[in-house]
Amino acid sequence: MRTTFFDVDTQYDFMRSDGALYVPKAESIIPNLTLLTQYAINNKIQIMGSVDRHFDSDAELAKNGGPFPDHCMDGTIGQKKIFETGVKAEFLTNSFDYSLEFLRKLGISDQNIFFEKQGYDVFDNINSTEILLGSVPRQAVVYGVATDYCVKAAVIGMIHRNIETYVITDAIKGITPEGEKTALDEMVRQGAKLITTEEVLKKDWQ
Repeated sequence: MRTTFFDVDTQYDFMRSDGALYVPKAESIIPNLTLLTQYAINNKIQIMGSVDRHFDSDAELAKNGGPFPDHCMDGTIGQKKIFETGVKAEFLTNSFDYSLEFLRKLGISDQNIFFEKQGYDVFDNINSTEILLGSVPRQAVVYGVATDYCVKAAVIGMIHRNIETYVITDAIKGITPEGEKTALDEMVRQGAKLITTEEVLKKDWQ
C-alpha cells in the first residue's frame, strides 16, 4: 500500500496571525508540520495536498455573496505556502485535465503534487480523484487547516473513495474548539483513524 502525506492549505493567510483568514492558534502546529514535512522528504514519501487559489469572481468570497473575506488571492503573499511546509511540487489548476497518464508522460506522477481549489473541498478540483487514487491502493496521512472545513472535506472525500485515512490530531487546527471536536467526531464515524505526530514519526510507512 502506498502512503501519501496530505497537506491541507498550510498557506500564509490561514497560518499566520496577520493573514487574511487566520485560523486561531494555527501557528501552534507549525513545529509539528515542520517535522512531518522533513520526515516525508527524508523517507521519500510523496506529499500531496491542497491550496486555495482565489480570484475576484469566486463564489465563496463575501463580495460575491459568499461567507469568507478575500483570502489566498492569486498572486499575493497570502496565497503562498508557509516556509516550513514548502516543498518542490507541481501545482495543478482546476482548469485543465491533467490525468494520471498525462503526468506519467511528463515524468511527474511521483513528485509532490498540490491541487488548487476555489472552494473548501479539494475534490472540487477535476484532477484530484484520479491522481489521488492512482493505480495502487493508497493510504493518506492528513494534516493542516482548518479542521472543521477543508480538512474534514478532504478526509471524508478520501474515505468515500476507499482511501485509508489517518488524521494527525496535533497537526490540525479548527476555527473553534467546538467545531474541531464535531469535525473529528464526524471523521471518525466515517472511518478515519486518529494518530499523533509522534506516532507518525515512529511508524514505518510503506
